[in-house]
Amino acid sequence: MSSRLMPSRETTGSSPPSPATHIGWLANWARFVRAPEHRQRLQLLAGMLLLGTVPLIVASFILPVRVKSTLTAAGHERLTQVARYLATFTEAEMQRHLDTVRSLARVESLADGIQQHRAGTLDAAGLAAVKRQLSALLQGLSATQYQGLFLGGPDGFLFAGGLRARDDDPYAGLHVRDRRYFTAVRDTLQPVISNPIISKVDNVPIIVVAVPVLDDRGAFAGFVGLSIEIKPLAAMISSQKLGESGYPFAIDREGVLLAHPDAARILRLNLRTLPGATRLAERMLRGETGIEAYESSTGATKLAAFAPVPVAGWSVAASIETAEFDIPAQRIRRILFAMTAACLVIAAGLALAFSLGLDQLNRALTDARASEARFRQFASVTNEAIWDWDLTSGELWWNEGLSTHFGYSPAELRTGLDALQALALPPEQESIRDGLDRCRQTGTWSGEHHLRRRDGTLVYVLHRAVAVRDGQGRILRIIGSMSDISERRAAEKKLQEQAALIDESRDAIMVCSLDQHVLFWSRGAERLYGWSSTEAVGRRVDELLRLDRPAFAEAGRTVFEQGAWVGRLQHSNRLGDALTVDCRWTLLSDEQGRPRSILTIGTDITERTLMEAKFLRAQRLESIGTLAGGISHDLNNLLAPIVMGVGMLNQTARNADDRSIISVIEQSAARAANLVKQVLSFARGIDGAKVSVHLGYVAREVETMIRSTFPKNITLRFDVPKDLWLVTADPTQLGQVLLNLCVNARDALPAGGQLTVTARNVRLDTHFSLLNREITPGPHVLLEVADTGTGIPQDIVDKIFEPFFTTKAPGKGTGLGLSTVIGITRSHGGTINVYTEPGKGSVFKVYLPAAHDATEAPAAETIAAPARGQGELILVVDDEDMIRTVTQGTLESSGYQVLVAADGAEAFALYHQHRHQIALVLTDMMMPVMDGHALIGALRRINPGVRLVAASGLNDNNNQIKAAQDQIQFFLCKPYTATALLTTIRDALASPPPGIV
Repeated sequence: MSSRLMPSRETTGSSPPSPATHIGWLANWARFVRAPEHRQRLQLLAGMLLLGTVPLIVASFILPVRVKSTLTAAGHERLTQVARYLATFTEAEMQRHLDTVRSLARVESLADGIQQHRAGTLDAAGLAAVKRQLSALLQGLSATQYQGLFLGGPDGFLFAGGLRARDDDPYAGLHVRDRRYFTAVRDTLQPVISNPIISKVDNVPIIVVAVPVLDDRGAFAGFVGLSIEIKPLAAMISSQKLGESGYPFAIDREGVLLAHPDAARILRLNLRTLPGATRLAERMLRGETGIEAYESSTGATKLAAFAPVPVAGWSVAASIETAEFDIPAQRIRRILFAMTAACLVIAAGLALAFSLGLDQLNRALTDARASEARFRQFASVTNEAIWDWDLTSGELWWNEGLSTHFGYSPAELRTGLDALQALALPPEQESIRDGLDRCRQTGTWSGEHHLRRRDGTLVYVLHRAVAVRDGQGRILRIIGSMSDISERRAAEKKLQEQAALIDESRDAIMVCSLDQHVLFWSRGAERLYGWSSTEAVGRRVDELLRLDRPAFAEAGRTVFEQGAWVGRLQHSNRLGDALTVDCRWTLLSDEQGRPRSILTIGTDITERTLMEAKFLRAQRLESIGTLAGGISHDLNNLLAPIVMGVGMLNQTARNADDRSIISVIEQSAARAANLVKQVLSFARGIDGAKVSVHLGYVAREVETMIRSTFPKNITLRFDVPKDLWLVTADPTQLGQVLLNLCVNARDALPAGGQLTVTARNVRLDTHFSLLNREITPGPHVLLEVADTGTGIPQDIVDKIFEPFFTTKAPGKGTGLGLSTVIGITRSHGGTINVYTEPGKGSVFKVYLPAAHDATEAPAAETIAAPARGQGELILVVDDEDMIRTVTQGTLESSGYQVLVAADGAEAFALYHQHRHQIALVLTDMMMPVMDGHALIGALRRINPGVRLVAASGLNDNNNQIKAAQDQIQFFLCKPYTATALLTTIRDALASPPPGIV
């Protein structure tokens, strides 16, 4: 049939067919149509097309009208939803900003600063403190759109402020008397949210949230202002898409656009000035919710749904062109017309396709036979065993790979599923059956299993299968392959073993690219540096470990020139701790010998380096001691005749002048002898007879001595209880320790003050030994010497115990006092800690082990372990990194959750964010930016019932008085033990919150 319809092959060349060819083709088509069997089919086809096109024509007139009506109603609902959503979002944002400024206005230091400014009592120091507080609070606020925070007086002039992006104070001296929000907040004494305005400090659109501060009589004393960039809010509102022409916009209380997709119209166009939008503007300014049609500036008819923002007096609208509702209807009409035309075209096409179908079927059969032949050829040359399972007949066909790789002949395995299972070991046969079942369901399967060759040897194979379906989706056959992967599996296992060895290594092993980007990061590197492999891979190693750039560059040049480098580098871990690492770098090359990466192995020798430094220091001190001993011996020989000669001269003195001169010589010789005694004590290693001693006897002797010699403007307080444990010590040397500490305290009190000596029994635990490695846990006697003097600068605290180091004027000190103190303390198995703050004073704490028989107690008096936490969240505030880290670890290991902050401002921001989860705040009393006293006051304003525990290293009356003034019931003295910490935390959590009876 197709041969009668199609032209001959000679007429299908590149040249155009002749007229005779066209006439012949038409004649053939006419004969085809006149044939009775074809004419009936064509009539039936034409009738079906007619029945199909009539409903399409009718629908092309009715359906668009219904679609337009439905879309218009849906559009009204959508516009209303968008307008209400944006209004609700804007209302929530502005309310959040208003709540933030109200919280800031309740900060005591800011309110006091405004009151003092109004009264004229705010000096330069107070103004600087207020500015620092403003800067800390601004940085603690999480919202990035906050531009600045400022304080203003009742006259409208700003006197303090800060910008997030600048360190100076651009607000100083500015006035806002011309701003409407200032007039409103002054006259109404209520918080005010301004309309959008242009900032005076950096000329960007902003809004200002102002909250008044009133004096004791309720009069206006000033205000706290927070400037907020309007750009993020406007961008969020404008980002909503509504169809092709729709968009949202917002206006302020005056009708001025504050959000619009066209940024050029913001703060420049007033909706009331548009002739076609007057009614819309009036309804939005009255705070109504509804829908209104209006005419845009381009003349287009639009529909707008709007909703108010009550807290700011603004209104938000969502608009769209009304013509957009008719676009889908027009499209549907065009589609229906196109479908009608397509049906007519299909009628002609089906007739032609009917004539071409037979030829296409013949070509398809030819292609299928050729494809089958290609598959057989591929199966004969591949390096895998391929099988073809006919599910209809159950026969299984194999290629030659079955005998080549596994030793079986295809004739041996012709029974389908049973044959496939027989190749595997019995424990794995069920997995093959399940895999083929999955192949029937999903179309593919892949698995690995053992296979026994014909000679009995075992190999490991990768088994894959794919299902072949007919036109109706029924599975006719399954084709699969088996590949021998024994060598690959052995290589993978070896690599896994090597990777496990690398992970178990304590060294940090990494591989870097030639441009120093991390390619591989071992478990040892994770443990040493704190960065996980996911975090480290892809980053530059010199930036990740904060390497010294010149030393790193020199090592890189050496490894490229010589192929390897060995040396020592200073690294930093994730916490910023310095590490000393022995590095071994090796240049790795590819098969062509070209460099491709660098293998780095690093060994942490930080602890060893510190021990070497301590050993060298000990050797140096030993040398100094030997030298000092020799000098002291010679000086004693020189002083002996002088001391003896003074007695003889006293007997022969003739008058008062001679006796005065002799007295001066005697006093100088006594001072020199005392100096020699200290030098000899240091040189001999502080070795003396040790007996059981009660510190009370030593303290009373020293008290008697210093009360008669120290200036009267120094108040002395000794608190040494009688129930102190005994210590095994040399009484004379202990007296020397206490006397030297008291003399140092006296020198730190040139203008007078208080010197306090206390002692008590303590039990030191493992937590304490982590901070003081030279001492072991157990019962100790603590001796404290505290003063309220000048304190010690932080840059010399680490040097004060070195021999001959002194900050006193020449002739005023020898530099041996504190070195003798630490030498005596360590020779008695104890340790000494110092806590100091310039201008506040210092505390020296001496820990001495109690005698073995002095602390024995009945077995029934064992100390119960503190109760564990129940997941309570504790906020720990301290400016010392080591104290924060150890305290956090102790609390977390005892069942608590912990947040940490380095100063009061950071703690205030964290508490403001998590105040409903935080159960207790543990704060240091002395910190930069915002100290503990200010932090406690700020937290009490947010939550009067907050539970607090205060801590301080200066155990003096000032901190105790501040804690009492803040109504703090629980106070910890540093260094505190883990038992004391956990007991105090549990007691504080068990007590009722402040203000609850």
